[in-house]
Amino acid sequence: MFYLAAGGTILLWLTEPLHGISSSTVGFIPVVVLLGTQVMDGNDIKALQWPVLWLVAGGIALGVGIGATGLDAWLLGLVAWEAMPLMLLVVLLVVVGLGLSTVISNSATANLLVPLALSLSVGLPIDTTAMGVIVALACALAMALPISTPPNAIAYATGEVDTRSMAVNGLLIGAVGGALLALVMPLVWDWLGLL
Repeated sequence: MFYLAAGGTILLWLTEPLHGISSSTVGFIPVVVLLGTQVMDGNDIKALQWPVLWLVAGGIALGVGIGATGLDAWLLGLVAWEAMPLMLLVVLLVVVGLGLSTVISNSATANLLVPLALSLSVGLPIDTTAMGVIVALACALAMALPISTPPNAIAYATGEVDTRSMAVNGLLIGAVGGALLALVMPLVWDWLGLL
């Protein structure tokens, strides 16, 4: 029953444009199914790492709040992006993606920044798809804090990983990955003819 509920949930998430049920509503379906079939019970719900769930939900809420208030558009309006050299623009978008994604969730940051990056790249000598991919991957590279991504929050909740080691390793991975993403990958993708 667990595998059926998980598979059905994933299928509904992937086919959201076909049926129109939002991903947040789909997320409740496995809870109802698993509780209704008694695969899970009240003790399982009590055993969940609620601080971790609140941490992740808080990161998502921050991202939604930034988008809903227009803070993201206001901040982007402060800079004359079209006047920047293309390489500086790419590096800056990677840094912004990494920075925001470190303090709010990866997916919330990508939801905010990818559309903005796509609109910024129109009229620039870079493929808009490449710009979207670069920003999305930059958001995924952020993993320096427990709030950055749910796997980090889960690892932190075990008590086996402390914030300091997560920050050191996450910043190293983000810095190296971000540099490769901004400076090397566009050349590789162009050479391979991918984007």
